[in-house]
Amino acid sequence: MDEDLALLDRYDEGDEEAFTELVTRHQKSLYGAAYRMVGHSADAMDLVQQAFVKLLTQRSGFRQEASLKTWLYQILINLCRNHLRDSTRHQPVEVEIEEMGLVDSKTALDPLVEKAVRSEVRQAIRRLPERQQETLILRVYEELPFGEISRILGCHVGTVKANYHHAVRKLREFLKEKPE
Repeated sequence: MDEDLALLDRYDEGDEEAFTELVTRHQKSLYGAAYRMVGHSADAMDLVQQAFVKLLTQRSGFRQEASLKTWLYQILINLCRNHLRDSTRHQPVEVEIEEMGLVDSKTALDPLVEKAVRSEVRQAIRRLPERQQETLILRVYEELPFGEISRILGCHVGTVKANYHHAVRKLREFLKEKPE
């Protein structure tokens, strides 16, 4: 039996710590994916929390055809899609302190240059079509295999590979464009 499912079973039997362990096990990677998709820390945290609530409230819908982690990503991706569709305001991208690259810089400008490059890449990713964004984020940032991404997104592995290939190609094009 999957360790995650065992934790859910323990939670069903009244062990509150089992659910806490499950959240601790997955919240960081889910937050990273949500943050990269919505670009706002507080929204990403809310979406991750909603994903765990949906896990509990919709557990009967889990068919165990894939891992619980894969199902959590499916829930999160759908929540992020809905959030982005419902969002009428453009939110500025927040940069976490860990992302600023302030360690062992050769010059005082290095952290600023690194921050600017990361910002440019994030903006380029947001220009990609939705499925390409999701595929790229899950593959590059979450380091998920194509097979798991196909289960998360509900499409064939070949489609995932094609989306990834097109996303990388478009990113290269976007990043080569010169600002006017």
